[in-house]
Amino acid sequence: MTWLWSDTYYFSGLTPDYEKPYEQLDLLTKVLIFGDWGIGPVGTDTSNLLYAHSKMRAFDAIIHIGDMGYDLHSFNGKVGDEFGRIKEPVAANYPYMTIPGNHEDHSNFTAYKTRYNMPVNEANNGTSTFFSFNLGLAHYIMIDTELYFHSYYDAR
Repeated sequence: MTWLWSDTYYFSGLTPDYEKPYEQLDLLTKVLIFGDWGIGPVGTDTSNLLYAHSKMRAFDAIIHIGDMGYDLHSFNGKVGDEFGRIKEPVAANYPYMTIPGNHEDHSNFTAYKTRYNMPVNEANNGTSTFFSFNLGLAHYIMIDTELYFHSYYDAR
């Protein structure tokens, strides 16, 4: 069996549990917030643009608000694999928080939950479909609104 190792990345930015006295925090925390990042030519263009901005250290963290790769489960998960490859140069270097969108709802959000480990707690029953965190001086609240459009949401 051949073991394949990933590239080495150097993580930078503030992490959600970063602790420093408030008076020592910068008042301006730059967070890149977006949704709808797919694969294919447009997804690759987006990746290249984000990578260029990340090299300038233009932001401190990333919040991806759904529609990752578009249907991560498709083609037996190959869409999710490809999306992981195109986002890796950016996502591997910054705090990268996500919340699912309507394209992640297949099979009770299984592909999303398998690929993205967001904060879990007693309130969200370990599902990471809603959570909050502090980053710099801001408090972010992440809510998966797709959850309430499905009849199976009571089972969560």
